Amino acid sequence: MAGQPKRRTIIAELERRTRARFDENEGEGRTILDYVVDWIESGGTLIALAKELEAKLRIPIERAVIPNLLRNMFGDTESDTRLANARTRASHVLAEESVTLLDEPADNMVDVTRARDRSKSRQWLASTWNRDTYGSTKGNNVTISIGSLHLDALRARQAAPAMTASAATSVTMLPTAKASNETTVAPEDVQVIEH
Repeated sequence: MAGQPKRRTIIAELERRTRARFDENEGEGRTILDYVVDWIESGGTLIALAKELEAKLRIPIERAVIPNLLRNMFGDTESDTRLANARTRASHVLAEESVTLLDEPADNMVDVTRARDRSKSRQWLASTWNRDTYGSTKGNNVTISIGSLHLDALRARQAAPAMTASAATSVTMLPTAKASNETTVAPEDVQVIEH
């Protein structure tokens, strides 16, 4: 690490913060990766951490410096996995902050708009970091036209020769009474009639 005073200074500050953050009981074996993960889980961002370190150390620190430092020290897989898991856990904090921002009183329309936009950005971040809980899922919809199904059945009936009782069975799928004309119908709303 000789010749890298900026890197040494950042590591020293992160180690100091790690010791300060975790008390003696839980601080044994804690690393700066643990500190950064805890920072993110508390709703902090890497940009905010970089700005705080920059103000404290009085040296320019870009956002990318912190994850690159962690990858060099702990490996790509461990640092990236732990940071991703921390973001997933932080999504709950962001969702709560979103509600808090909207609950605060506003004196004018500028404050209302600012609170709304800040709340939406936290909602978006929560849905991005934790799709299972806060993300919207896009399901497949099946659209069935009752009129075209009816016409298809009539055409099929006219085109098919008369069948005897021992002939093959044909299946006609008709929407149940729950579905109306030209609506989206789920597969469980379809009734199968054999004849």
